Amino acid sequence: MKKIALALTLLLGAAMTNAQDLPRFAQPQNEAEKPYVERAIADANKMKSTLHLDKRQFETVLEINCSAERRSMSVINANPQDKQAQLAEIENWRWKMYEGYVEPGKLDKYKRGLEKK
Repeated sequence: MKKIALALTLLLGAAMTNAQDLPRFAQPQNEAEKPYVERAIADANKMKSTLHLDKRQFETVLEINCSAERRSMSVINANPQDKQAQLAEIENWRWKMYEGYVEPGKLDKYKRGLEKK
């Protein structure tokens, strides 16, 4: 019984540590934001592993992703007439921001890999 309690304590401690390791902007402010922020984190982690980003670049990409996902969430929830155009504009903004922080050759290679899928 003590072993089970110890294992649960360690697992919960690890889960809490991982949540605390994220910057404040990468933590959902409410339940509605949770799927968008999780998607931003997953995308940033994928870019980190694919492009071999350092910690600073990863945090910058994560901040860009969180910002873009929150903007997308507001467009989707507001349901404007030109929703697709606004979402495309947000996606273009995201890639322009990446260009300032990720090496152009790596970014082009990553983008081509996404287009193939």
